Amino acid sequence: MPKYRVQAEPFDDKEAILPSRDSTKSEFAKRLYQKMLSKGWTQSQLARYSGLNRDAVSTYIRARSLPSPISLAKLAKTLDCPPEELLPSYYEAVVDEVPARLEIKEIDAERGYMRLRCDMRLPKDLAIKVFMLLNEADN
Repeated sequence: MPKYRVQAEPFDDKEAILPSRDSTKSEFAKRLYQKMLSKGWTQSQLARYSGLNRDAVSTYIRARSLPSPISLAKLAKTLDCPPEELLPSYYEAVVDEVPARLEIKEIDAERGYMRLRCDMRLPKDLAIKVFMLLNEADN
């Protein structure tokens, strides 16, 4: 049996609905720097209090990269603000930047079985139905 792979094409005009990654990094850097200064802290102090590497904090403040969701949560907690205050729409932007993937392929060692991978944004009701169906098949 042939192996199948289906992958959705990413939306071509992302820039029309999302801010550019560079402008997002710059905005995050500006907000992080202002919050750090309002506490009277240095980059080293912010890194120490948040449990992050000093180089990571420096990279964020210089707008070279964006933090992972875990690092963003640590920074927000340390600075006593919600993550969205530092980086609005971060989670939505990250999810929307990743193209949907749907993959199915035969398992060579187990005749009659296939492996299914699904990384897609779905309406809640449909996602629950798919989850229940897969959970039922797993039992």
